[in-house]
Amino acid sequence: MSVIDERSRKSLTELFQKNLVDEVRLIVFTQEFECGSCKETRDLVQELAALSNKIKYEVYDFQRDGAKASELQIDKIPAVVVVVKKLYGIDSSDCRPDMNSWH
Repeated sequence: MSVIDERSRKSLTELFQKNLVDEVRLIVFTQEFECGSCKETRDLVQELAALSNKIKYEVYDFQRDGAKASELQIDKIPAVVVVVKKLYGIDSSDCRPDMNSWH
């Protein structure tokens, strides 16, 4: 069963074709024995990547790949890190949000 319905899939495909200039990397953190949310998150990212050749994804195991999780400041799963060259015309290196202020 798909996470993204057919109508949304078509809309997203058109949106990505019109707007994605550079590659987007989606880095997913889950674990070997996935909970429902972890599986659904991984499935969603895989479906998004299938909609555009500019979207690539990587899946890491939170426990086995602890160094990568630490490097990206991941402390809970499921988690998705979006890596882009530019974010709405702003250099993404200047857009590091204060994660502690998010609720």
